[in-house]
Amino acid sequence: MSEALCENPICSARVDNGARVCNECRSRLTETLRHLPVLYARCGELLQGERTRRPSRGRSGHGQGIVLKDSLVEARTEIIAMTASWASLVVDEAHPPRRPRRDVTTLVDFMLHYRDFLAAHPAIADAIVEFAEVRSLAERAIDPVAKGIELGRCDRPSCGRIVYAQPASDRARRPAGALRGGTHLAAPSVARIAAAHGAGRMSPKTADRRLVPTDLAALAAGVEQATIRKWASRGKLTRYGKPSHAQYDLFEIFTLTGGALPTH
Repeated sequence: MSEALCENPICSARVDNGARVCNECRSRLTETLRHLPVLYARCGELLQGERTRRPSRGRSGHGQGIVLKDSLVEARTEIIAMTASWASLVVDEAHPPRRPRRDVTTLVDFMLHYRDFLAAHPAIADAIVEFAEVRSLAERAIDPVAKGIELGRCDRPSCGRIVYAQPASDRARRPAGALRGGTHLAAPSVARIAAAHGAGRMSPKTADRRLVPTDLAALAAGVEQATIRKWASRGKLTRYGKPSHAQYDLFEIFTLTGGALPTH
């Protein structure tokens, strides 16, 4: 009986019988999915608490209105978007008798019903990683902890603000140059991504493709990572790389989106 390694990039367990992920990773994904409705509801409860507080007053004496915690709003948005995206993939490829309603509990129940289909899907490793990230995002929003490693002052001219390193999942969701408490984070521009991967030399006939991972593909296209996967599942993009590490061709992305291909 032949054995292979679990396709989850952070797992090295062996699998057999044609499985893509080990039983432990599969169980962990199931547990994470079941926990998402609880986290979604808890974020909502905390937001409701923010709404019921008396609005603070500014120096002018006028009420400043209700200020919702961005992290709680973001967590709920990411949970519903992530579950809806993966449920949509199941609908498109498994052809269930009816489409689930767009609420977190229904979507999670739907994916749990089709967990065997998900476990056999080529993108199962992406699902494990992304649902773990969205769960972590929600847990941090509910119980925030200090995070960020100070790297020193920015070397951009006329800037000088403190730069902090953020967790990968936080960086991926924060816009380039976004301000946070007097600090800033910098994400690579599309031109820099293309230049770093040789996109200026690409053409449809080029055998040496310039491949980037899913997060950079999404950044280059200006869409969510889930959209990149959906394009690939529908044949609009070619999925390269290893089963546990998807990669996409920058030229295909720019051709699909109609974007200008950087030449530097």
